[in-house]
Amino acid sequence: KEKDLEKRNASIPFPGWDALEEERREQDPKIWITIKDANNNVIKNVEGSSKKGINRVAWDLRHPSTRAIRPGQSSGGGRSWWNSGPLAMPGTYTATLSKEVDGVVTQLDGPITFQVEPLFESTLKGVSYEEYNAYISAYNEVATQESKISDVLNSSLDKVKAMKLALSRAPAAPGNTATRLHDLQQQLFAFEEKLEGNKSRDEIGERNPPNAGDHLNVARRGLATTYGPTPMHKQNLDLAKTMMASLYTEIRTIANTTIPQLEKELQRMGAPYIMGQGIEE
Repeated sequence: KEKDLEKRNASIPFPGWDALEEERREQDPKIWITIKDANNNVIKNVEGSSKKGINRVAWDLRHPSTRAIRPGQSSGGGRSWWNSGPLAMPGTYTATLSKEVDGVVTQLDGPITFQVEPLFESTLKGVSYEEYNAYISAYNEVATQESKISDVLNSSLDKVKAMKLALSRAPAAPGNTATRLHDLQQQLFAFEEKLEGNKSRDEIGERNPPNAGDHLNVARRGLATTYGPTPMHKQNLDLAKTMMASLYTEIRTIANTTIPQLEKELQRMGAPYIMGQGIEE
């Protein structure tokens, strides 16, 4: 309508600021294809095109990636092996077509049933569907814990740097607070080495002793094919789980006890506000 008025050089009526703001906030409709296995478990939600005409969408025959998501992240981070989920096992699946408009999901068609078949039969028989799915769940649990640990470690390192700067601007003598911040930073550096290895060794390509992240990476390779995990993959997952549990306890104490105590001490000293500290009750 507006294009027609523009062609005729006619005035375009102003809809009002509220209408324009509502249009700005409006989200595009989405098309979803929900894939479920024979036990009615949701395997993946595949987003399709909502454009006019005939559109084609393909499921990549994988579970979704469970890699941690950063705020502001708009995509899955690429199609690399690391960013994709494990392969789905051969078997019977269903697909259901739905639309999402203004947050409301409505089923349009389906479910339809289809088969996922192997391209060829392997010489060695792999694990069962149930065992494969159990390993996926066990791996995801440890991988999620690793993501939490890494996230809290990085935010803690940044927070300590900010607290050091805040201390330098406080209208008070640094005193014992400077010592505590220094000790905490060194504790975090040592923690980082236990999680990721010695950075100085990495710089020159020197091999590090296996750390928690190394064991988890080996365990992930058990999901690279539908053959499933071998005893080596399971052993590395167990090692990663044990090491992560210890690291989780340590970083939780730092994040929930040590850092808040130092923040309150800086506040009592009149240090500047540090972004991310939030609003006090």
